[in-house]
Amino acid sequence: MTQRIMFALLLALFAWKTAQSAKSGFELQVHNITCKALTDILKHTSCDFQRVERSRYAINVMFELTRQMPSNIDVNAMLFIKAERAAKAIKFFDFRLRVCDVLTKVLSVPLAKEIMKRVTSSSNIPWSCPVKANVMYNVTNLSVSDDLFPRYTPAIYFNCTLNFYDKQKMVAKFQLQGFRKQVS
Repeated sequence: MTQRIMFALLLALFAWKTAQSAKSGFELQVHNITCKALTDILKHTSCDFQRVERSRYAINVMFELTRQMPSNIDVNAMLFIKAERAAKAIKFFDFRLRVCDVLTKVLSVPLAKEIMKRVTSSSNIPWSCPVKANVMYNVTNLSVSDDLFPRYTPAIYFNCTLNFYDKQKMVAKFQLQGFRKQVS
């Protein structure tokens, strides 16, 4: 009897998960991830992604600083989107903040807030300054999936870029590119 109940529950969970995936009618595809150190502030940096299942990816990022992160480091976050049949991309958002402010304050952009919540649960990055030197910081298996996009989002190409600046000089760059496509 217990085995039948467990089987029925597992079958119901599988059916619900399948229905949820089918309901969206869209699939997320990550095409490229890039992280680059442009100065000697970073001793080590690497990033990669793996497809976990349809519309779900695990992203990994590692970095180590050569010296304590200066308190005046800025991050310029940009999201470019291009509709499937559009000729050119548009800038969906573009903002620049001090990294220390991002680490300690709640962001008001819902998408950014959701991403920060996911990063918090999958990393050893300190959520206040200072960010120390000679520590390997990592974001491990950060879940990026179609549920980040509102249901009404059409099929789009996207490019999410984070540029890091120290005194107006770019010191590092992170970029994630992909496509949200309609599936039948």
